[in-house]
Amino acid sequence: MQTSLEILSEKTQAKARINTSNNITPLGVEEFLEATVNVISFRKLKNDRALKIYKNTIVNLTSSNEADDIVQLYQDVYQGNYPYTEMLDLDYLEEKLKHPDITSLYAYRSKKHHNRIVGCGAVICDKESRTGYLRGLMLHPNYRDEIDIKKSVLKTLISGYNRFYDHIDKYYTETRTAHSKAQYLMELIGCRPCAIFPNKDIFEGKNIRETDCLDVVYTDRALYKYRNSYPILLPCFEELYRYFAERYGFEDAIFAEPRIGKYDFFSGKFMDIITKIFCNISVNRKECRYNRIKYKIQTESGSKIEFTVTETVKSAEKTIVNVNCIEDLAALLIKVDDIMKEDDIEYFECYIPATNPEIQSVFLQSGFSVFGYVPAWISDSGRQLNDCIIFGKYNTPLEMGRLRLTYEGNQLLNLLKPFLKK
Repeated sequence: MQTSLEILSEKTQAKARINTSNNITPLGVEEFLEATVNVISFRKLKNDRALKIYKNTIVNLTSSNEADDIVQLYQDVYQGNYPYTEMLDLDYLEEKLKHPDITSLYAYRSKKHHNRIVGCGAVICDKESRTGYLRGLMLHPNYRDEIDIKKSVLKTLISGYNRFYDHIDKYYTETRTAHSKAQYLMELIGCRPCAIFPNKDIFEGKNIRETDCLDVVYTDRALYKYRNSYPILLPCFEELYRYFAERYGFEDAIFAEPRIGKYDFFSGKFMDIITKIFCNISVNRKECRYNRIKYKIQTESGSKIEFTVTETVKSAEKTIVNVNCIEDLAALLIKVDDIMKEDDIEYFECYIPATNPEIQSVFLQSGFSVFGYVPAWISDSGRQLNDCIIFGKYNTPLEMGRLRLTYEGNQLLNLLKPFLKK
């Protein structure tokens, strides 16, 4: 009989690498760290100019007394239009930088300009959920020909993955799709696209909405030790699941129809029950710092959905669903739709564990799109990690021609197109 370690080793070896911009890129944290033991050998410096740019670049942790330089960088790069205003608050940033075990902000400096900070990237850790967030990767446009952004990103993640390896099982980032360069950089550090967020953000001002790509990188233990290996899914998700199963070497999922019939879900007695529940739902709105509003909508029986809206982009995320029955869920989702219309919310996303086809059916029949599939995402009890389906809604039509995706990003988008509803 094989030991758990032998099985884990086999699955790790089964993972496939992909070719990105003539580089064989790693898949996963361990493979990335193995491939980048020596950054010099990892980068193929083809000419003297590339070597000069490489040598001009310094990457190190930012201290709290440099917070004002980081705030100015955000202002310069986004011309005052950066939507997540906590990163423009000097007090907030100074406090975060005092705790590098949670928030590690790496500065990218130019030797040519007296070690001036001209770019940055952050690794933010939630040790309770064992999840890391990669955010704020940027480079001042005036210095793009003088700084080696690949070296900067590589050194940031070599340091981050090593420092937090015992505490973090997976990392994610939401990458812009206005251009594909940032997506290629994320693939270079092991991240892979798991979802497309249609028109979630506004970065350039003028109220032009932009689509994000959710990129995730895992440790082997997250995928092959703690993951619930047998998600239960609706049959319509089989092709989507097999895409990820092939990528990571997963076993087959369980595919099952819900007990509730497709055509009588919102009719007859069932709809009468939903209507009664809907009429007694309470809605609580709480204004918070940094242009955020926290919503809690709740039924009389205690079922609830909570989410946070960032007013600068009119997008809802960080959604928590806790329901006693599918009738409550159906009523709450109708209320979500009403709130989006009443409060001019453009976008809504919700991560739902891939364990209950009836819940999945409620979301689909309530008019929700499917934005993606994220393996080993939410812990139910102890350390076991359930896969999640990301359901959502978006109001501004998605213009496919504006998306600049990598090969893998386009593959995922093609699988999601049947589930994207206008």
